[in-house]
Amino acid sequence: MTSPTLELQQVSVYYGNQAAIEQASLTVQAGELMALVGPSGCGKSSLLASINRMTDSLPGCRVSGTIMLGGEALSASQDATALRRRIGMVFQQPNPFPLSIIDNLRFPLAEHGVPVEVLAVELADPEDTRQRVAGALLADATIDGMLTLGTTGAEPALAALQDLGRVGDVHLGTFDLSTSVLEAIRDGEIDFAIDQQQYLQGYLPVVLLTLYIETGTVPGGGLALPTGPGFVTSETAQQVMDLTSRGLR
Repeated sequence: MTSPTLELQQVSVYYGNQAAIEQASLTVQAGELMALVGPSGCGKSSLLASINRMTDSLPGCRVSGTIMLGGEALSASQDATALRRRIGMVFQQPNPFPLSIIDNLRFPLAEHGVPVEVLAVELADPEDTRQRVAGALLADATIDGMLTLGTTGAEPALAALQDLGRVGDVHLGTFDLSTSVLEAIRDGEIDFAIDQQQYLQGYLPVVLLTLYIETGTVPGGGLALPTGPGFVTSETAQQVMDLTSRGLR
């Protein structure tokens, strides 16, 4: 019999004085699939989070017992990032790290050896932004991609690329939409935009409140219903523009 790839020995997870899991033990052999089944709140996620130390960042959470991976006991002295490269988790909904937006974007790229720099600009001054972006591109010829946090950054960034003749050479993506951004996506000058879908943000509350008044029903069990993100690419940009002209986006 082969040694278990993963073994939990008397593992307990506490939030303050409240036990989420007490003295759980299990073994998982190499290549074996295991499902943890139980009602909501029974501690399944807490147990899984303890394995790759996602619990480390939770205030008041403590874990006891022994977790073995490949015959080696895991401990708090080990590098958590290296551990999570070996033990990953996939969630039902996006779970950003407790970091800023830019640091959440930078983290996975840095993990794969992709250097990322933040360029500070004054978004209220598009000409200054254009010049700063152009200066950064001239200073570092290895830059091959940019992501802006809004259309007020994307539009002057695109202008800088046009000035330098680097459209298509440097990939450009952005958050949010504007008419000029949609046209640039359609024409292949901007790769994509991440759309928060404001139409749904305004439309769904009216529909859901009407349903609640008429039927007393609440979709999603009262939890937040994400209206995005949606990705707009060259394949969908014209459709979004057409729908916008009809007041549907």
